[in-house]
Amino acid sequence: MKAKEYFAKYEDIMGIKEEIRVGSDEEKRAKLLMQDLIDEVDAIIALRHAETDGAIISILKEQNDKWNAICRISEKKYGGSLLLTNGFAHLWEKRIPELKGKLAPY
Repeated sequence: MKAKEYFAKYEDIMGIKEEIRVGSDEEKRAKLLMQDLIDEVDAIIALRHAETDGAIISILKEQNDKWNAICRISEKKYGGSLLLTNGFAHLWEKRIPELKGKLAPY
């Protein structure tokens, strides 16, 4: 899916500017967005038969770029974004510390 399509699917949470509460419906929707992007990583890996670290890192970078595009769309439409820039990369770096600095410029 393209960033615009993800934005449209999750637009109900995009205009939120305050911090969302743990356990709230908004938090659940934000997690669903992240899970959709993670599921797409799995699909792209299978589609491209990606087996090397470099190929998988490239796919993760592409998804982080898509995440950032969703952020920009939200910022343009609502003047801000619930999502943190490079949030997708941060998630993966937290899960796999060896990825630190390989997915997004800081």
